[in-house]
Amino acid sequence: MNSLLKKTTILAALSVSLLGCDDVDEGYANNFKNDNPVGFSMENIAAEFEEVSGIQQVNLLEGAMVDGEPLTLESSSSPIYIRDFNFETLTDGFTTPQAPGFANNQGVSPFTIGDDGVTLEIDTDAFAEALRMCDPTDVRGAVDENNNPIGNGVRDFPTLVEYSITYVVDNGYEYAPGEEHPVRTLELTITAGSDPVANVQAFDINVASGDSVPMLSATAPAYSCNSNLTYDVADTSIASVDENGVITGNNKGQTTITVASVENPELTATATINVTPGFNLLITNQEFNDLGAPLGTKAVPTCSAIGVNVEPTIVADELSGEYTYAWSSDSLVLAKEETTGGFSATGRFANTLAVGESADITVGYGSGYSGSTAAGDVQPQMVTVTAERNLACDPGLNADGTDFFASDLKLDSGNWGASATHVAEGLDGTSLQITSTNGGKFYGGVVQQQWNQVFNYHAATYGRGGASIGRTFKFKVWAKLGQLPTEEVKLEHSIIPWNCDGCDGLANYPARIEAGVAGTVTAVLKPTTDWQLVEFINPLTGTDEWSVPAHFNVSTAAFLSWDIYGFADGETILLDNYSIVEVE
Repeated sequence: MNSLLKKTTILAALSVSLLGCDDVDEGYANNFKNDNPVGFSMENIAAEFEEVSGIQQVNLLEGAMVDGEPLTLESSSSPIYIRDFNFETLTDGFTTPQAPGFANNQGVSPFTIGDDGVTLEIDTDAFAEALRMCDPTDVRGAVDENNNPIGNGVRDFPTLVEYSITYVVDNGYEYAPGEEHPVRTLELTITAGSDPVANVQAFDINVASGDSVPMLSATAPAYSCNSNLTYDVADTSIASVDENGVITGNNKGQTTITVASVENPELTATATINVTPGFNLLITNQEFNDLGAPLGTKAVPTCSAIGVNVEPTIVADELSGEYTYAWSSDSLVLAKEETTGGFSATGRFANTLAVGESADITVGYGSGYSGSTAAGDVQPQMVTVTAERNLACDPGLNADGTDFFASDLKLDSGNWGASATHVAEGLDGTSLQITSTNGGKFYGGVVQQQWNQVFNYHAATYGRGGASIGRTFKFKVWAKLGQLPTEEVKLEHSIIPWNCDGCDGLANYPARIEAGVAGTVTAVLKPTTDWQLVEFINPLTGTDEWSVPAHFNVSTAAFLSWDIYGFADGETILLDNYSIVEVE
């Protein structure tokens, strides 16, 4: 819009002013006057340029005529003043890129006026990150009921942007009162160039003998116009690959695969294929990259038990019976192998790590049906865990320089309501026991009501209005069901603001949860009465990260709520070792 022209207009005025000055010693000569008006031999000017093609120029006098002759700087008997610019972006939702300016709140437009005062210069390189030929991403442009950004049906990175630029060419001709200078229009289009492949990614992969899995490979950037790849396996007696990148394990062993870009075959990546027996183990709660490749790492909160989940798989056969696993670590002690109600299990380790310290945890096959795979052929799996600060046990000091109320965070003390009590059945002491009293949907009833915003950790962290909005956290807790469930049961964790955009008229905590103004993360619980590690998921994003939303826009008291679903009246759950980790 017009803001794009602030600097442009100043430059144009400066250029014309200089054209209106004679030699400095002779003083100022007012010769901005012409006996003939400016007309145009064509209605509009049209120009089209490709992004990243450098500085492009448009002659704003193109088609301008005076007394039947083309108007140029050389032919004009008076200075020429290009004025009254107006830029209109015709592409929905497009924001013109601005380079950083001298001040923090100012940007530099890609549009400027040349030194001659009549040439529009366009820095097409400025559009490099704004236009994309082959990227259909649409994740912004609108918001959902919780003010989270969502798609609006328009590509976030369009293939082109169109501008309608209007301006006046003034040569000093004086129009009669009431008459206006004719307005000139430039129809400008900036188009995206092809998005080339920059590199190829390929990651080591395990495949069971007789099984087929897709290769973990891709071109980068992800929006490259030609993302096609070719695949070549070094030893096809061990593994083979088809034209779509699907790998088949032929015989136990290792070989390599080379992946190359079709667009640029010189861009390649090589990875290892590990063909395993038909029975294998996988650590399911380790970290994975965007392609789904396991990274062999896991961040764990301090002062909370460490849980590593292992799951068996088998090819051309079926898992059956019970399984046990062999756990070990270079520095941690296994507290117990917790069952999950299926074939998998969780190794629960005592956590002695300080922030930044790491340890290796290895899990191997113990017992259970493994089909045709011998016990000695089952490959153990390892994950490196690294401790990160758990704010639930290390919240820091409040605004007064004193401690927060620890009962807000550790679940081992405080009044959590009539349906919650403390019992001596925790992982390392006392835990919080919740009893369902509301026929399958019990929410907003287990809340510690600490109204002092200085000592209330949740208010001081999530309830500071603009200072809190956008801060991102991950939440975990250990849980133990008091009964074996017969249907799906869920545990949800809500951060409830008392005041917010949308809180007006809501009477209590359940009303705020029902209205969707609370921040909620959720988890489906495993059908077991052993302790289980609950790693909450944000239902709005499908990730383990929750950000303080935009409607938490005022300073407010905030409260933590534990909500349970699928529980019959009288059924219970224990909670212990709560953790809050801020994502920097």
